[in-house]
Amino acid sequence: MYVALGDSVAAGDGLPEPTDSSACNRSNESYPNIVASSLKLDLKSLACSGATISEGILSSQMVNGLAVVPQMTQLAGLQKVSLVTLTVGANDVDWAGTITKCFTSECGTPEDTARQVKKTTQLTADLHRVLDAMKSQPKVIVTGYYQLVPASQQTCVTPIGVTDKESLWLRTQEEALNKAVQDTTRSYNFAMFAEPDFSGHELCTKEPWIQDLQDKAPFHPTAAGQNAVAQTVIDSYH
Repeated sequence: MYVALGDSVAAGDGLPEPTDSSACNRSNESYPNIVASSLKLDLKSLACSGATISEGILSSQMVNGLAVVPQMTQLAGLQKVSLVTLTVGANDVDWAGTITKCFTSECGTPEDTARQVKKTTQLTADLHRVLDAMKSQPKVIVTGYYQLVPASQQTCVTPIGVTDKESLWLRTQEEALNKAVQDTTRSYNFAMFAEPDFSGHELCTKEPWIQDLQDKAPFHPTAAGQNAVAQTVIDSYH
């Protein structure tokens, strides 16, 4: 069995074909479904939109008035698990709020950076708690996040409302998030880090793999983006 843990990226937020009525916004087009099909494994997706480590992974999560059992508790009750994937961290560092600030006002101030550093430091400590609790699992793949915006607006087909300076700051914060997840994962011999590469397919490019502001779940992967994440996981598995 393959068990997918995580947030809205792992759930497939914004994509069609909802798979259940849990209010977690899971979709059959999410990367766990693609991975399971490719590896010929039965899938149990526990991923839930809005999940953080403290609310969703290690403790219960309230979703539209419903209390969702902690994902780690659900994992502990499953047998014959051969693979676990984990996509978490973006909500812990309020990545959506950071992105929104860049798109609606100005971002990248020293105060913005200090706030992200503080949240990322806490994420590292919390992720250790999750992986410590996974030591009985045979294989865990922890995924990173994709770059949202290109390094230069010159590659944009349509303007997205952020400056090159803000784009660089956003890319730097995403790199810091991924580094925190990667460095923590390296401390565990049963776990590995897999970082999806969306180069050339960021927002505003000719063929973006990211939902834009008019889509159901802005800044989340499109179906093509989910396929790219899935391939990264599949390559890491082998």
